[in-house]
Amino acid sequence: MMTGDALTIAEAMIVKIAPLYGLMLLGFIYGRLRPTAAEPVSFLQIYFMVPLVTVTGIANLEFQVNYLLLPIITYLGCCVVALAAYWVGRKIWNDSTPNIFSYASGCANVGYYGIPVALIVFPPETFGIFMMSMIGFTLFEGSLGYYLVARGHFTVKDSLKKLVRLPILYAFTAGVVLSAFGMHVPDALKDITRDVRGCYVTLGALMIGFGLSRLQHLKIEGKLIAYTFSFKFIGWPLLALALIALDRNLTHLFAPEIHKILFLLSVMPLPANAIAFALQLNIQPDKASTLVFISTLFALIYVPLAMAFWG
Repeated sequence: MMTGDALTIAEAMIVKIAPLYGLMLLGFIYGRLRPTAAEPVSFLQIYFMVPLVTVTGIANLEFQVNYLLLPIITYLGCCVVALAAYWVGRKIWNDSTPNIFSYASGCANVGYYGIPVALIVFPPETFGIFMMSMIGFTLFEGSLGYYLVARGHFTVKDSLKKLVRLPILYAFTAGVVLSAFGMHVPDALKDITRDVRGCYVTLGALMIGFGLSRLQHLKIEGKLIAYTFSFKFIGWPLLALALIALDRNLTHLFAPEIHKILFLLSVMPLPANAIAFALQLNIQPDKASTLVFISTLFALIYVPLAMAFWG
């Protein structure tokens, strides 16, 4: 059972995260009224807000070489969970179901959901480490994840071309270089960077609502929910805890705060891009939209409870 302190932590996190769901609802309503509303906001997020938040967050870090291992660790974690889910899924379904939902199980909504939550949970000096860690999810999504979804539609070369066009990768590289040379964000710009992060939180939550507004029909399938949630909300956290235990007892590479970041990343809901991929390739878009919707609602309670157990 949870202790009183753990319940207090969970309640405090729910209070902090709940306003994001209000913004998601506004995005959902507006997306229903204006289906094209997401396009300019998406462009602003991908090509302006995300690179700025990434480069400033990482540049402010006190650089350590072992931080470069974090995106590799999270990338490999995504691959392990996704491939395990694909292998199990192939024994259950003979259609494209394992393709889309093994990707969704291995990946997570670390951008539009994870970054706002991290901005709420972590202090500014820790946020840059979160940004470095989440790059592994981006790499997975643009490589093995996209290949799993598009298998039979597109080649690995196509997905890699898509990956190298993502601005966040170049922002990540620039942030690492600036941090390595001790070139932090000047004090005169710190107010602006704080405002940019606040703007990202708002627009990110609206983007989740825009994405969910595409949901045409709820397709609730108990077996599919059990399959996806088992890998996403049980398998991924257990893998993260195993990696953390390994580091605590053997490798001693990372501080406890970084362990907390890795655990938070492991309990994020299903990626919103699962909807976009399913629509693009016409692979069960209603089921993908339903699962993303349910997992996002579930995360309001699950993420605070998981972090409360963490302490």
